[in-house]
Amino acid sequence: MSNAVTLVQEGQLKASVPEFRPGDTVKVYSKV
Repeated sequence: MSNAVTLVQEGQLKASVPEFRPGDTVKVYSKV
């Protein structure tokens, strides 16, 4: 089961993630 979850997660990860530093402003979108 965990192998299937890992495969799905790997497909959704971005190749390049920007660096965050203290004081940066980020926008967070969430849908509940």
